[in-house]
Amino acid sequence: MSFGGAITYTQALSQYRAMNSALIGQAFSDILEISKSNSNILDELQGGVGSKKPFIIKQDLAKGAKDTVNFPVATTLGQQPRMGTSQAVGYEEQLIQGSWSVRIDNKRVVVGWADIVAQVATTGKDWKEVYAELCGTRMGQIEQEDMLMSLKVNAQSRNWVYPNGEGSINALTSADLMDTPTITRAAGLLKSFGAEPAAVGMSRAKRKIQKYIVFGADAFLRPIKSETAYLQAVSQGDIRGDDNAVFDGDYQTWDGHFIKNWDIVDHDNPGPIGSTVLPKAILGDPIVEATTTFTVYGGGRTQASLGDTAALYAPFQFFPGYPYVFYQEQTPPVDDNTYYFVVYDPTDGRWNVYSYEGSVGNTGQGITIVNRLDSSATGASVTTLAGWEWDGTQNKTAFPTGSYIFPVNSQCVPFGYGFMWGADVGGKAYGTYKNRRIMNKTDYDNALGFGIQTIYGCAPRLDTLGFPRGFVVIGAAVQHEGVTMPVIS
Repeated sequence: MSFGGAITYTQALSQYRAMNSALIGQAFSDILEISKSNSNILDELQGGVGSKKPFIIKQDLAKGAKDTVNFPVATTLGQQPRMGTSQAVGYEEQLIQGSWSVRIDNKRVVVGWADIVAQVATTGKDWKEVYAELCGTRMGQIEQEDMLMSLKVNAQSRNWVYPNGEGSINALTSADLMDTPTITRAAGLLKSFGAEPAAVGMSRAKRKIQKYIVFGADAFLRPIKSETAYLQAVSQGDIRGDDNAVFDGDYQTWDGHFIKNWDIVDHDNPGPIGSTVLPKAILGDPIVEATTTFTVYGGGRTQASLGDTAALYAPFQFFPGYPYVFYQEQTPPVDDNTYYFVVYDPTDGRWNVYSYEGSVGNTGQGITIVNRLDSSATGASVTTLAGWEWDGTQNKTAFPTGSYIFPVNSQCVPFGYGFMWGADVGGKAYGTYKNRRIMNKTDYDNALGFGIQTIYGCAPRLDTLGFPRGFVVIGAAVQHEGVTMPVIS
C-alpha cells in the first residue's frame, strides 16, 4: 500500500511551493533548536563566555569550515617579590599568555523527501515537525558525543581516576563499580587542578550556585544507590516526603557535588547505540561456528538488508580503537593495542569473548577479530581469552542477530566511563552557520532532500602548558541491563 492515500506527493509539493520561504526558514530555526535541545543531554550545561557553565559556547560568524576559533588563556603571577629597596622597574613579571583553539568543520544531516512523507503518513505530524525531529535530534546527538569523546581522547593520565585505587581500565574487577569514595577522590583532583565549580543554578537570594558535577549513564552510576553511606545520607539529609531522592529516583548530592545521570536510550536505527560513556552495540549478521577470523557487524540488521547504505553507519564508533575524527582532514593516530568485546545472547544467557587490534580491527562499521574463545585451539580459536577459560555451561560460538555486544577489559570485565566537571571544561565553537536549513532539488523538483547544516567544533580547555584542568574521567566496571556476566575478582 502506498502512502498516497494519506498524503499525495503532488499535494505535499504544492503546499511546500505555496509557502513563504523566509517564514519557512525562521520556523525551522525555532523548531530545530527545540528538537536539538531535547536530544542533547549537555544542553543545560552550556553557556556563553563567563557563564561558569561546564561548556562554553562561542560563535564567530566570520569563520567557515576548516577555520579555528581561539579562546585566550593566561597564567597567574608567580615571580618572587622585590624586597626592601631593590629596584622594581625593569623586573616586571611578563604574563605568560596563550590560547586554546577549536577547529570547526561543516557538518550536515540530511533526509530524503520520500522518508519525510512516510513519517507524515504514519504519524500524522506536520512535515515540518517531522523534518525537525529527524534532523535536529541527530545533530544534537552528534554534537553531544563529539564533546564527550573530545574530553576522553584528550585526557592525560592525571585526569583519570578509578574505584578502589585501581590504576587502569584493564585493572578493573567486578567489584570496582562506581562509588561515593571515587566521587570524593575525583573532586580532590579537580581542586588540585584549580578547577572552579560550575554554575548549576541560582539561590533564593539570587546568588549563583556553583558545584562540581558528576556525570554518567544510569547503568554506570546506579551502584551508588546501593551504598549504605549514600542511603543514609538520602534518608537523613534529603527533604522529607514524596520528593525525597529515594522515591523520585533522582540522585542526592554527595559531599556537596551534583550527580547528573543520563538514561541512555537504545534506539532501533542501524547507527551506534550507547554512548562514548557506555559503549555497546546490537549484533547484525549472525555469528556462525568457525575457527577463522571474521568481521562482526552491528546495527541490529544484516549487511545485506542495509545494502549500499551499510557503509554509512558506524555502530562501533564508541568502542575502543575506533579512529574517531572531529573534522574531515584530521588524521587520528594508529592504535595497535589489543581490545576485547563480548557477544551476549539474551535468549539463553550464553556469551563469548573476542579480541581485535585497535584501529586496524575497528572500522566503525564492523570489527575484525584476531581471536575467539572456543572449546579447542584451532586457527583463530583459543581456549583462554581475556583471562577467561572456555566454559561450556556459559559459553557458545554461534549467535543470532539482535545479540548484545559490549567491550570488556583484559580480565573480561565490562566497563564504562563517567566524568566530573567544573566550570569551563571545554568549548563549542560555531562558525557562519548554526542549524541552517538546507535543501536539494534534482530532476525538475522530482527528487527532494532536506537537512540542516552546522559549522562547528569542540575541544577541551587547555592551560598554557597544554593540560586540561577542568575535568576528571572516571573508569569503572558496569553491569549492563539484561546481562549476567561472571564475577571476576
